[in-house]
Amino acid sequence: MSIRLNSTASTLQSRRKHRTKKKSIVFHHVNARPCVEHRVVECIANKSWELLPYPPYFPTEAPTDYHVNQSLKDWQMIKVYDDFDNLVADSKAWIASKNREFFARGINRFPSK
Repeated sequence: MSIRLNSTASTLQSRRKHRTKKKSIVFHHVNARPCVEHRVVECIANKSWELLPYPPYFPTEAPTDYHVNQSLKDWQMIKVYDDFDNLVADSKAWIASKNREFFARGINRFPSK
């Protein structure tokens, strides 16, 4: 893993040469076991990268857009797009076809905190 981080560091340095201001690199990684291993965290600290913590996972709480995304995914399941513009246009048309109650139904499903 540290070999991959060293490769990432050299790539970032070569791409950031044109910047005049020295801003630190903010590194964001998941809480997966390999990523929080002591060697990885130590390697990130040695490079003086700022570590952006990953938000905690709550299996009882779905993302706020789950209702919309799942419904859109189901609708597009059998569709095939030749280019990205067609996908975007079709997605926008699908969103426009939904009424307020559709979105309200998804929002109202969430438990109150």
